[in-house]
Amino acid sequence: RIIKMECEKAYFKHFYPEVLKQVNTILRASFVSKLSDELAIDLYERAIDLPLDKKYGALCFCKAGELYLKMGDMEAAKICFKEALLLDTSLTEKNTTKKFFETA
Repeated sequence: RIIKMECEKAYFKHFYPEVLKQVNTILRASFVSKLSDELAIDLYERAIDLPLDKKYGALCFCKAGELYLKMGDMEAAKICFKEALLLDTSLTEKNTTKKFFETA
């Protein structure tokens, strides 16, 4: 909510970098693996909708793609990985996309 409010009016500019740091921590946190796959995907989809840097969006698409792959939904995984690559072309060298293309 703070991120959306900041985009509307730069009220939180003094601690906004800290908010982004916390978002990054949450998106990369190991506790996400303790959530159900569906709940974790929901977390990543909500984060994708936030007005964040493209790298955050790419990270979320990759993480969601990994979960879809784990669940056996190849089509959704493919869509997620393609979206991630559109946002961050450096991901082509990372294991997350290799996993998909090796199984496809």
